[in-house]
Amino acid sequence: MKQKFTTSSLSFIFAILPFVFFCIFLIFFTTNLPQGDDFDLILNFLSEYVSAKDGFVEKWKLLSAQFVEHRLFYTRLIVLSQYLLSGEVSFYIITILGNLSLVGIFIISWQQLKLAGHSIYYLIPISLLLFQPCYSYDGVLWPAATLAYNSVSFFALLTIHWLSSRHNLHFWLALGAAALCTYTFGNGVLVLVAGAGLLMIQKRWKELLIWSIFTISILLVYFSDYQQYENRNNPIHNLINHPQYIFLNLLVFLGSALNWDEQWLRPLNLNDSASVLAGGLVLATFLYLFFLTIKAWIQPNLPPQKVNKSERRFKEFLFGSLTFFILTGFLLCISRVDKDQIFAHINRYRIHSVVGLVLTYCMALRYLQSKSLLFALTLGSILGIFMLSYFHFYSIFAQYKREYITAQYNWVTSNQWFIYRDTSYWEESSKLIMNKAAKSINFRITDSPFSQVIVKNEIVPDFKIEHNKSQKMLKIMGSASKLRPFGASEDYFVAFKNLTTSTTYLVSATYDRRSIRLVLMGENYYYPQFHRELTYRHFPTGTYQIGVAYCRNNTLELKWQPFTFEAVQESNLVY
Repeated sequence: MKQKFTTSSLSFIFAILPFVFFCIFLIFFTTNLPQGDDFDLILNFLSEYVSAKDGFVEKWKLLSAQFVEHRLFYTRLIVLSQYLLSGEVSFYIITILGNLSLVGIFIISWQQLKLAGHSIYYLIPISLLLFQPCYSYDGVLWPAATLAYNSVSFFALLTIHWLSSRHNLHFWLALGAAALCTYTFGNGVLVLVAGAGLLMIQKRWKELLIWSIFTISILLVYFSDYQQYENRNNPIHNLINHPQYIFLNLLVFLGSALNWDEQWLRPLNLNDSASVLAGGLVLATFLYLFFLTIKAWIQPNLPPQKVNKSERRFKEFLFGSLTFFILTGFLLCISRVDKDQIFAHINRYRIHSVVGLVLTYCMALRYLQSKSLLFALTLGSILGIFMLSYFHFYSIFAQYKREYITAQYNWVTSNQWFIYRDTSYWEESSKLIMNKAAKSINFRITDSPFSQVIVKNEIVPDFKIEHNKSQKMLKIMGSASKLRPFGASEDYFVAFKNLTTSTTYLVSATYDRRSIRLVLMGENYYYPQFHRELTYRHFPTGTYQIGVAYCRNNTLELKWQPFTFEAVQESNLVY
């Protein structure tokens, strides 16, 4: 008994460790700033909500309003609750709340393993898959996005989890979860299809009728006053004329947990092989499960004593859940893919791929249990992916944080974010919304990210500037010998001073990281150089001087260089 307790306790600790590590990683990189859609979806929504004069009706319309093709009721509800409970807007807390969906997915997976009779030991690979940063900053650090992309996956799993139990009370809980799923993100509507399919497989005709009435009702509400804001590609045309691109993109989508490229749109290439193979594994698992499910459905009912209810429930959960994620990938691909390229924003959808791989692992678990060596290889592979993911995404998350440190500094000192300068929609509209939020909900950003700024006129050795006047491009390079990663609070920035208006803007520097082989051999994570290439087409008009800024322990040392250039701001209406 003592040995069993010790083994179980150790397994629990090892299953929780990835979560703890993920929390530390998340807390270190999370910023308390609005980003992109947050201006409209969070700040503008709260400003209008507290200013609403027509009472309940107007406030309900604001909560359920359409956002592009989505109804983001859940996102707005969480944002509103956070504001009402704390009395202030905290993008930090909103980000943490959005990532709680990963914990919810973990708990559902744990419950399903327990119901199927699996030891907590087999939860460790699931924890390693879930709590790693392959979602990129879009998936876990963008406040509004975390409440949408992660949460819709959680509510879809929760819906199928309740339906798979075949319990009357759980059916009504599943209806509630499905409603939340539908009003969390656009693809949440697909859980209604997956749920109906599962009820058909279960031959629960009465519940299927109720589910159908519920589906029709919720869709009527969902699509009332619905407007088509975006023109997607013609799905039927794409399916007929570009089936190969759609199929390959579906595989990449399902396996995108192993596709860590951050550049979209781009052509498919050999670097996508891992995600194609992983996606093929997920799709093959679903097709095999579909075959088993249909085979069992058309067979005569077995005597109750011959039915393994826990195994049946487990497979029904896997079938219903995979149906949702396969449908999501398919509809995304037929609506967005019309050529040999990977569609945009696939990094935001990586949670769907991660959960797909978790479900595939669960399906293979019975077989893996009987092959201890194969399970060890699977666990080792997943652990390797976990470690490589942190190694790879550290530089991406660090770049993200540098970018928003500069945004905060620029806003506090000049009332401009400057990071949105190439998309004047965001730069200008964000000012209007920030002014509106300051009056309505008292939201202001007044604290500089630096406790002290030291300014010098001092030439920096090895600092190079390449200026292409015809293209209005600058290529800046310099030595970063003092750079130390992993929590050292040291960073380099490029500074631009508008001598005409005496306004200083910071821009984040970029570093190239070494390979994991070189790091294991004792080399620093980063190469000792920083660089940045940018256009000044959309800089505010004026004469600019360039400087190098080095931050250590929250103190910024800014050294101006004897180089100037002229900028004339061009109009840019890119969104």
